[in-house]
Amino acid sequence: MSAPLVLVGGTFDPPHVGHLLMAECARWQSAAREARFIPAGDPYRKAGREVSSAGHRLAMTRLAILHNDAFTVDDREVRRSGPSYTVDTLEEYHAEGERDLALVIGIDALADMPAWKTPARIGELARLLVALKGEDASALGPLARA
Repeated sequence: MSAPLVLVGGTFDPPHVGHLLMAECARWQSAAREARFIPAGDPYRKAGREVSSAGHRLAMTRLAILHNDAFTVDDREVRRSGPSYTVDTLEEYHAEGERDLALVIGIDALADMPAWKTPARIGELARLLVALKGEDASALGPLARA
């Protein structure tokens, strides 16, 4: 079995140490060869909020990962016109032959996932790695200790 590719999508406005730690933990726990950051070009789920330009967020993400050789940045969603849908990106990876994908999302994103474009398909295309954030772990009750 090949090593998975960890994908970390997000708005990254700005990217911060929490994103980097989440990616490194996911990469380490899944024995992945790489963690790839994918800044959303048009973060449609953030509609109505002030968000830095896609180019600026892409540049900040590149700077944030600069000193970790296992981290890379994929600009496909920034180059794509229209809303950035996770499922479209995962379909592209599959079409390119990348089949062993692990998608890192925060528990807040997991709660919002039913509103995403074709969420069931996302689960077919990639293994989900859910990151707990602070007090969010308490919402899982006994599962948080499992």
